[in-house]
Amino acid sequence: MNAQKPTRPAPKKPSNPSLDHLTGEKDRWLLIGAVGKPHGLRGAFFVSGRSEPLPKDCERAIVGDAPSTGKLHLVATASLLQDRPVMAFADIADRTAIELLRGMKVWIPRASVPVDESAEYLWSDILGSEVFDVTGVILGRIVDMTNYGASDIAVIEDSQGARLDMAFVGVYVDMSFRGADKRINLLVESSVFADFWVKP
Repeated sequence: MNAQKPTRPAPKKPSNPSLDHLTGEKDRWLLIGAVGKPHGLRGAFFVSGRSEPLPKDCERAIVGDAPSTGKLHLVATASLLQDRPVMAFADIADRTAIELLRGMKVWIPRASVPVDESAEYLWSDILGSEVFDVTGVILGRIVDMTNYGASDIAVIEDSQGARLDMAFVGVYVDMSFRGADKRINLLVESSVFADFWVKP
């Protein structure tokens, strides 16, 4: 039986790809950057490692190495100053207190980040997805995403622990996927990547 080749929709683009990480299906917290240089004297700070605007509907944030161990804060303001995101917490109104937090990770609820799934995606939403070739053969599961400048790279791990770095582009990937499905369909057969797997 011949498999029907899926149509190719318009390419999607990653949304802030370098810092989007899902911490778990239940937690749904997203790493957006780190506490950077204080701004002014009343506790505001630049979010380092991020150039995109912060979500307008973000009401909470966690500061710490992980959402499970960090401290929860209520967001007082989130704005953009000269293309740099600035955030302030309701319970911190002192520049000195922010200085003590510099370099610590900032997490926000995944639900506060709007994504138009017809045009873009978050890395966190496809981590853990199973990958199938055009004939229905499973390659493995996406365990990491990265980007070296040219395109996003999906790191796929098979059942034996071997890994494949695959360009996450429309030439290979059916971009009509939805993150919640946790399934990525390819437009090519698995044999295309046969020589690129790295054994553990």
